[in-house]
Amino acid sequence: MTDVIELDAALLFKDADMSKAAGKFREDLTRQGTQFAHAPVALLGEKLTDAIVEEMGAVDILGLFAQGWAKAKEIRDHADPAKHRQDRTTYVKLGKHGCSTKLEPVVTVSFAGFTSPPVKFGLTISGDVDAVELAIREAHIRAVGGGTCKIKAALDYGGTELWSGTLKQFDVPGTHRFKMPGIPLRKILGGDS
Repeated sequence: MTDVIELDAALLFKDADMSKAAGKFREDLTRQGTQFAHAPVALLGEKLTDAIVEEMGAVDILGLFAQGWAKAKEIRDHADPAKHRQDRTTYVKLGKHGCSTKLEPVVTVSFAGFTSPPVKFGLTISGDVDAVELAIREAHIRAVGGGTCKIKAALDYGGTELWSGTLKQFDVPGTHRFKMPGIPLRKILGGDS
């Protein structure tokens, strides 16, 4: 099985969603004295979307969820062989928990022979999980099953939120088994891998 939850990020942001961001982008470029006062908002929105899609491609969604799992005391205890037998699989059910990561996509646009200076946006991706069950053995998460997941994002520029919404919401179908030996607890708890 694969250890990736894929988001088709290119389909997440519609032209209308990005028009406010692109307008703000054009205003800033114009204020900086660049030649972008008449750049089409659609072009700027497309460039911004491309930068965001590229940044989101680097996000490890399961790793993001694992950050949330690491906060549970029950999970931390399983990394200690003195507290849990390592030769048995233990099932741990987790309630609601969440986590987030902030990215900073940088956009540069070429238009009519001019290239803009780089412009940095903020992109926060967060995950909320409820009622998942983890199978843990030998200090590794071997499988996850059940529960619901919601992945959200928010785009900001200069401290102003430009867009936010749910990217994907889904029930975890059946059981997802990770590639052996699984996700090492020490790695998600911030120790050695």
